[in-house]
Amino acid sequence: MQSIVPLSSTSPSTIAGIKRLAKAIAKASGITHTQALDEAASQSGFQNYRHAQKHLSSTAPVLYITAYWRDPGVGTGRETLCIPMPMTLEQMGRPRELLHDLYLSRFSLDAPDHLERVVDIHGQQHRAQEVLLETARALVFMWETDLRPAQASKQTNAILSMFGELPGRERASIWRHPESGAWVYMDEPNPKYITAERAQWVEQAGLKMLKPDWEGPWASGHSAPYLFTPDEVLFKHLQSVFLQASAKLKIEQYAYDSGHYGSDFISPAKRASGKPVRIRPTPWPEGIVWRGAAAYGAYRAGVRSLWRPAQALPHEVHVQLGAHLADLNNAQLPKVAKRWIGQCQDVLESWMRLEYPDLDVPKGQFRKTYSGHTPRSLSDKAMKLHAISSVIELISVHYNDCAPRNRLVTALSKIGSKINRMA
Repeated sequence: MQSIVPLSSTSPSTIAGIKRLAKAIAKASGITHTQALDEAASQSGFQNYRHAQKHLSSTAPVLYITAYWRDPGVGTGRETLCIPMPMTLEQMGRPRELLHDLYLSRFSLDAPDHLERVVDIHGQQHRAQEVLLETARALVFMWETDLRPAQASKQTNAILSMFGELPGRERASIWRHPESGAWVYMDEPNPKYITAERAQWVEQAGLKMLKPDWEGPWASGHSAPYLFTPDEVLFKHLQSVFLQASAKLKIEQYAYDSGHYGSDFISPAKRASGKPVRIRPTPWPEGIVWRGAAAYGAYRAGVRSLWRPAQALPHEVHVQLGAHLADLNNAQLPKVAKRWIGQCQDVLESWMRLEYPDLDVPKGQFRKTYSGHTPRSLSDKAMKLHAISSVIELISVHYNDCAPRNRLVTALSKIGSKINRMA
């Protein structure tokens, strides 16, 4: 069969656009008009021209979901899934809220009609397609049920704590109904491991449980969704949805637009906006030094490099810093100040581990640098301020001037300001 090279990375979103592309394909490739129509539809994310007609004959919006994949020794590529939608993402809610979902959290909104996965998928083409389908199923679930991902809060923490004893729980997510504020807890366990204990637990907790005839977002082949809510009205609403829309929730196998790893998928809305294509961040090779800072972290496209001072801190200074930070962690300080101290401690320990491989420092001493100190009592504000000032001075003197060091010093100075405002 003759190989047809896509003429454009911009996919038509109308029947007229597909017809125009088909004429160009037929002229360039020498195939029949019918074949060109199917090819143009395929490049637009549909199975064939009839499939495109079915979904684009109305004014229904179309959403594109893109993911890049990488498998060492096998290859790389890009997959884009096209989904006809009953509403736009903007009509569904604020993107920041939608992207709190378990299946959407690793995506960013490249354009109003295009979600792009931030980090590469480690795996081959079929794994990328599976991830895109999981994301699509989560979106269809939102469309049909009117539920939206619940943002982290004291309530969601309390819900997670409540379900900590749920028998057989797996892959949990929390949802809310925007109008009523009622919540739904969903998990997707393997049904063969679910026993009567689950139903007993639900009854004792005073909850309603629904096991719909639906594969769920995960749809791993050995999982099934269970929904729980204390709200009677919402429970009846969900029963009605799954009774009437079970067919809509089962996504048909849409065609994928496959491209090479370096190809950019430009959606119709992106093209119409005139905005430049967003360049995906690529981390610097580990050890590269730029402006006094050394790059480190996972080398994965879509992830920005982490940076540390290029000049190593003497290990004995790390020991002193560990002691001062242990004292501050043990002191009476505002919660936010303690959280910042813990974050600074984690950063310094990660830098130390890169500066000193295990072989250079006795293992026992190495592990205890930031976690093996017996804290001293900092009984008054002056002692606390002296401790944080000592930490800032040690870092400023022994680390070279660079952006990572200066950001850490700024964070520590904010802790000092918090302490200074204490009574």
